[in-house]
Amino acid sequence: MLVFSNPVGSGSLWFDNLATADGTPVGYDPQARAFLPVRPFCKNREVIGCNWIAPEEGAFCRSCAMTALAPDPSIPNAMHNWAETEAAKRWVLDNLGRWHWFRPEDPGTRPVFHMLAEGLTPVAMGHANGVVTIGVAEADPVVRTSRREALQEPYRTMVGHMRHEIAHMLWWRLSLREDFLEAFREEFGDERADYTAALQRHYYDGP
Repeated sequence: MLVFSNPVGSGSLWFDNLATADGTPVGYDPQARAFLPVRPFCKNREVIGCNWIAPEEGAFCRSCAMTALAPDPSIPNAMHNWAETEAAKRWVLDNLGRWHWFRPEDPGTRPVFHMLAEGLTPVAMGHANGVVTIGVAEADPVVRTSRREALQEPYRTMVGHMRHEIAHMLWWRLSLREDFLEAFREEFGDERADYTAALQRHYYDGP
């Protein structure tokens, strides 16, 4: 857990804080990895509690700008679950930023996120050609725990989902390099093997 300095006085701040202990609004700058007491704040600050700064007034922050599809707000709990899911995304993106992934100095493709609420059927999470689809319903701990138990998983978190699907996106980006695939297959095996069969083998025989 990271503890951040208060830019306007004594005390500390945590990664998701919107204000200091005395109520001074602050925003997180992912480039500096520090809190600032100045605007502009993300356009989603009042919508889902995003606490990152934006490049200009009325704009989305770096993380929210990657979300191309937001959940249907008419679906119960969609907005709350979306807020929790975006918080998990910010944490993962900030950690990846330590290795310069998706920062301004990174010239490569950024992920595009589809954040979907569930109606009558569950959302299939996954990645395809740079697009990461996340079902926000699993931000609900009851939903997430029931699925974890059904799949006999030791843990299941929204941060874990983000890490997993963004890792697929990073692998896809790296696979476009001529020097990557041969070395990858030598180290980890052939990714072209049947995915459904691999999943069944994982759940029946273990990793």
